[in-house]
Amino acid sequence: MSPRAERRHKASIQVRSQDYARRLEGLRYLERSAGGGQAHRQEWLDHVCDQLRGDHPIQWRLLMYRLLHTHLRPDKGGFWPGLDLHLGQARLSGFDLSGCEVHRADFGWTRFDGDARFARTTFTGTVRFEKACFARHALFNQTTFGSHALFHNATFTGNAMFPDAGIAGEARFFHARISGRADFTGARFGDDASFDDVYFGGRALFQNATFATKARFDDAVFRGRAMFTDTSRVLTNAVKFRWPG
Repeated sequence: MSPRAERRHKASIQVRSQDYARRLEGLRYLERSAGGGQAHRQEWLDHVCDQLRGDHPIQWRLLMYRLLHTHLRPDKGGFWPGLDLHLGQARLSGFDLSGCEVHRADFGWTRFDGDARFARTTFTGTVRFEKACFARHALFNQTTFGSHALFHNATFTGNAMFPDAGIAGEARFFHARISGRADFTGARFGDDASFDDVYFGGRALFQNATFATKARFDDAVFRGRAMFTDTSRVLTNAVKFRWPG
Protein backbone atom coordinates (compact mmCIF):
# COMPACT_ATOMS: atom_id res chain seq x y z
CA MET A 1 0.00 0.00 0.00
CA SER A 2 1.36 3.40 -0.99
CA PRO A 3 1.80 6.10 1.70
CA ARG A 4 -1.08 8.06 0.15
CA ALA A 5 -3.39 5.04 0.12
CA GLU A 6 -2.40 4.22 3.69
CA ARG A 7 -3.24 7.76 4.82
CA ARG A 8 -6.62 7.53 3.09
CA HIS A 9 -7.29 4.24 4.84
CA LYS A 10 -6.47 5.77 8.21
CA ALA A 11 -8.74 8.74 7.44
CA SER A 12 -11.58 6.34 6.58
CA ILE A 13 -11.20 4.78 10.03
CA GLN A 14 -10.84 8.21 11.66
CA VAL A 15 -14.28 9.36 10.46
CA ARG A 16 -15.80 6.77 12.81
CA SER A 17 -14.02 8.19 15.84
CA GLN A 18 -16.01 9.12 18.94
CA ASP A 19 -14.26 12.49 18.87
CA TYR A 20 -15.97 14.86 16.43
CA ALA A 21 -12.81 16.91 15.85
CA ARG A 22 -11.00 13.77 14.68
CA ARG A 23 -14.00 12.81 12.54
CA LEU A 24 -13.91 16.18 10.82
CA GLU A 25 -10.15 15.95 10.33
CA GLY A 26 -10.61 12.60 8.57
CA LEU A 27 -13.42 13.94 6.39
CA ARG A 28 -11.39 17.00 5.45
CA TYR A 29 -8.41 14.86 4.46
CA LEU A 30 -10.57 12.61 2.28
CA GLU A 31 -12.12 15.72 0.74
CA ARG A 32 -8.74 17.28 -0.07
CA SER A 33 -7.28 14.08 -1.45
CA ALA A 34 -10.28 13.30 -3.67
CA GLY A 35 -8.91 15.59 -6.38
CA GLY A 36 -10.20 14.70 -9.83
CA GLY A 37 -10.84 11.05 -9.00
CA GLN A 38 -14.55 10.24 -9.28
CA ALA A 39 -14.25 7.12 -7.11
CA HIS A 40 -12.53 9.09 -4.32
CA ARG A 41 -15.16 11.82 -4.55
CA GLN A 42 -17.92 9.23 -4.25
CA GLU A 43 -16.15 7.64 -1.29
CA TRP A 44 -16.05 11.02 0.47
CA LEU A 45 -19.74 11.64 -0.21
CA ASP A 46 -20.64 8.17 1.09
CA HIS A 47 -18.85 9.00 4.35
CA VAL A 48 -20.83 12.24 4.68
CA CYS A 49 -24.06 10.30 4.10
CA ASP A 50 -23.03 7.83 6.80
CA GLN A 51 -22.63 10.77 9.20
CA LEU A 52 -26.15 11.95 8.38
CA ARG A 53 -27.48 8.46 8.96
CA GLY A 54 -26.25 8.36 12.55
CA ASP A 55 -27.70 9.90 15.71
CA HIS A 56 -25.52 13.01 15.99
CA PRO A 57 -25.97 16.55 17.42
CA ILE A 58 -27.84 19.02 15.24
CA GLN A 59 -24.75 21.23 14.78
CA TRP A 60 -22.85 18.27 13.36
CA ARG A 61 -25.67 17.47 10.98
CA LEU A 62 -25.83 21.09 9.83
CA LEU A 63 -22.12 20.96 9.13
CA MET A 64 -22.65 17.85 6.99
CA TYR A 65 -25.35 19.71 5.04
CA ARG A 66 -22.88 22.52 4.36
CA LEU A 67 -20.31 20.01 3.13
CA LEU A 68 -22.90 18.56 0.75
CA HIS A 69 -23.67 21.99 -0.66
CA THR A 70 -19.98 22.72 -1.18
CA HIS A 71 -19.64 19.97 -3.79
CA LEU A 72 -23.21 19.39 -5.03
CA ARG A 73 -24.09 22.97 -6.00
CA PRO A 74 -23.21 23.79 -9.65
CA ASP A 75 -22.99 27.47 -8.72
CA LYS A 76 -20.19 26.73 -6.26
CA GLY A 77 -16.53 26.64 -7.28
CA GLY A 78 -16.01 23.15 -5.84
CA PHE A 79 -18.87 21.41 -7.69
CA TRP A 80 -18.37 17.66 -8.27
CA PRO A 81 -20.74 16.32 -10.97
CA GLY A 82 -22.08 12.82 -11.42
CA LEU A 83 -22.20 11.68 -7.79
CA ASP A 84 -24.79 9.37 -6.21
CA LEU A 85 -26.50 10.17 -2.92
CA HIS A 86 -27.17 7.19 -0.63
CA LEU A 87 -29.50 8.22 2.18
CA GLY A 88 -32.01 5.39 2.24
CA GLN A 89 -33.45 4.49 5.66
CA ALA A 90 -32.01 7.66 7.20
CA ARG A 91 -33.73 10.14 9.48
CA LEU A 92 -33.10 13.67 8.25
CA SER A 93 -34.11 16.87 10.01
CA GLY A 94 -34.52 20.10 8.04
CA PHE A 95 -32.98 18.51 4.95
CA ASP A 96 -32.18 21.01 2.20
CA LEU A 97 -30.80 19.98 -1.21
CA SER A 98 -32.05 23.10 -2.98
CA GLY A 99 -30.08 24.07 -6.07
CA CYS A 100 -27.93 20.95 -5.95
CA GLU A 101 -27.21 18.43 -8.70
CA VAL A 102 -26.63 14.71 -8.22
CA HIS A 103 -26.84 11.66 -10.43
CA ARG A 104 -28.81 8.90 -8.71
CA ALA A 105 -30.32 9.36 -5.25
CA ASP A 106 -31.78 6.85 -2.80
CA PHE A 107 -34.16 8.12 -0.11
CA GLY A 108 -36.18 4.91 0.19
CA TRP A 109 -37.70 4.39 3.66
CA THR A 110 -36.21 7.73 4.80
CA ARG A 111 -38.02 9.96 7.28
CA PHE A 112 -37.82 13.73 6.77
CA ASP A 113 -38.49 15.73 9.94
CA GLY A 114 -39.35 19.36 9.23
CA ASP A 115 -39.61 20.68 5.69
CA ALA A 116 -37.72 18.71 3.03
CA ARG A 117 -36.41 21.16 0.44
CA PHE A 118 -35.49 20.11 -3.10
CA ALA A 119 -36.32 23.34 -4.96
CA ARG A 120 -34.46 23.63 -8.29
CA THR A 121 -32.56 20.42 -7.56
CA THR A 122 -31.41 18.42 -10.58
CA PHE A 123 -31.33 14.62 -10.51
CA THR A 124 -29.74 13.28 -13.69
CA GLY A 125 -30.47 9.64 -12.81
CA THR A 126 -33.20 7.67 -11.07
CA VAL A 127 -34.44 8.99 -7.72
CA ARG A 128 -36.00 6.67 -5.14
CA PHE A 129 -38.39 7.92 -2.45
CA GLU A 130 -40.47 4.77 -2.08
CA LYS A 131 -41.96 4.42 1.41
CA ALA A 132 -40.34 7.71 2.44
CA CYS A 133 -42.15 9.70 5.12
CA PHE A 134 -42.32 13.49 4.88
CA ALA A 135 -43.34 14.63 8.36
CA ARG A 136 -44.02 18.18 7.18
CA HIS A 137 -43.91 19.78 3.71
CA ALA A 138 -42.07 18.31 0.70
CA LEU A 139 -40.89 21.12 -1.59
CA PHE A 140 -39.91 20.07 -5.12
CA ASN A 141 -40.54 23.42 -6.85
CA GLN A 142 -38.89 23.47 -10.31
CA THR A 143 -37.06 20.23 -9.58
CA THR A 144 -35.64 18.39 -12.60
CA PHE A 145 -35.79 14.61 -12.67
CA GLY A 146 -33.70 13.42 -15.60
CA SER A 147 -34.91 9.82 -15.28
CA HIS A 148 -37.45 7.96 -13.14
CA ALA A 149 -38.97 9.52 -10.00
CA LEU A 150 -40.19 6.78 -7.64
CA PHE A 151 -42.50 7.98 -4.87
CA HIS A 152 -44.76 4.93 -4.56
CA ASN A 153 -46.01 4.17 -1.05
CA ALA A 154 -44.60 7.49 0.21
CA THR A 155 -46.38 9.43 2.97
CA PHE A 156 -46.71 13.22 2.76
CA THR A 157 -48.00 14.51 6.10
CA GLY A 158 -48.04 18.10 4.87
CA ASN A 159 -48.08 19.52 1.34
CA ALA A 160 -46.48 17.80 -1.65
CA MET A 161 -45.27 20.68 -3.82
CA PHE A 162 -44.13 19.91 -7.39
CA PRO A 163 -45.01 23.11 -9.33
CA ASP A 164 -43.09 23.40 -12.62
CA ALA A 165 -41.19 20.18 -11.90
CA GLY A 166 -40.00 18.13 -14.85
CA ILE A 167 -39.91 14.32 -14.77
CA ALA A 168 -38.33 12.79 -17.88
CA GLY A 169 -38.80 9.14 -16.90
CA GLU A 170 -41.66 7.31 -15.19
CA ALA A 171 -43.37 9.08 -12.31
CA ARG A 172 -44.56 6.51 -9.79
CA PHE A 173 -46.77 7.82 -7.01
CA PHE A 174 -49.09 4.83 -6.67
CA HIS A 175 -50.28 4.01 -3.13
CA ALA A 176 -48.90 7.34 -1.86
CA ARG A 177 -50.79 9.29 0.80
CA ILE A 178 -50.83 13.09 0.59
CA SER A 179 -52.60 14.64 3.58
CA GLY A 180 -52.10 18.28 2.57
CA ARG A 181 -52.16 20.02 -0.79
CA ALA A 182 -50.74 18.25 -3.84
CA ASP A 183 -49.48 20.89 -6.26
CA PHE A 184 -48.35 19.72 -9.71
CA THR A 185 -49.22 22.97 -11.46
CA GLY A 186 -47.21 23.26 -14.67
CA ALA A 187 -45.42 19.97 -14.06
CA ARG A 188 -44.10 18.10 -17.11
CA PHE A 189 -44.31 14.32 -17.27
CA GLY A 190 -42.18 12.85 -20.07
CA ASP A 191 -43.21 9.22 -19.54
CA ASP A 192 -45.99 7.27 -17.83
CA ALA A 193 -47.34 8.80 -14.63
CA SER A 194 -49.04 6.54 -12.10
CA PHE A 195 -51.22 8.02 -9.36
CA ASP A 196 -53.22 4.82 -8.82
CA ASP A 197 -54.70 4.46 -5.34
CA VAL A 198 -53.26 7.80 -4.17
CA TYR A 199 -55.04 9.51 -1.29
CA PHE A 200 -55.31 13.26 -1.90
CA GLY A 201 -56.39 14.75 1.43
CA GLY A 202 -56.31 18.38 0.30
CA ARG A 203 -56.55 20.13 -3.04
CA ALA A 204 -55.01 18.31 -6.01
CA LEU A 205 -53.71 20.90 -8.48
CA PHE A 206 -52.72 19.78 -11.97
CA GLN A 207 -53.46 22.95 -13.95
CA ASN A 208 -51.27 23.28 -17.05
CA ALA A 209 -49.58 19.95 -16.31
CA THR A 210 -48.29 18.14 -19.38
CA PHE A 211 -48.49 14.36 -19.74
CA ALA A 212 -46.50 13.10 -22.72
CA THR A 213 -47.87 9.54 -22.54
CA LYS A 214 -50.24 7.90 -20.02
CA ALA A 215 -51.40 9.19 -16.64
CA ARG A 216 -53.40 6.87 -14.41
CA PHE A 217 -55.51 7.76 -11.38
CA ASP A 218 -57.28 4.41 -10.87
CA ASP A 219 -58.90 4.22 -7.41
CA ALA A 220 -57.42 7.58 -6.40
CA VAL A 221 -59.31 9.31 -3.58
CA PHE A 222 -59.82 13.08 -3.80
CA ARG A 223 -61.02 14.58 -0.50
CA GLY A 224 -60.42 18.15 -1.63
CA ARG A 225 -60.92 19.93 -4.91
CA ALA A 226 -59.19 18.40 -7.96
CA MET A 227 -58.22 20.91 -10.66
CA PHE A 228 -57.12 19.79 -14.13
CA THR A 229 -57.79 22.95 -16.14
CA ASP A 230 -55.91 23.31 -19.44
CA THR A 231 -55.18 19.60 -19.55
CA SER A 232 -58.34 18.70 -21.50
CA ARG A 233 -56.47 17.25 -24.47
CA VAL A 234 -54.43 15.04 -22.21
CA LEU A 235 -57.41 14.04 -20.13
CA THR A 236 -59.27 12.94 -23.23
CA ASN A 237 -56.44 10.89 -24.68
CA ALA A 238 -54.34 9.64 -21.80
CA VAL A 239 -55.65 10.10 -18.27
CA LYS A 240 -57.82 7.42 -16.71
CA PHE A 241 -59.93 7.85 -13.58
CA ARG A 242 -61.64 5.08 -11.67
CA TRP A 243 -63.34 6.17 -8.49
CA PRO A 244 -63.45 3.95 -5.40
CA GLY A 245 -66.62 2.05 -4.66
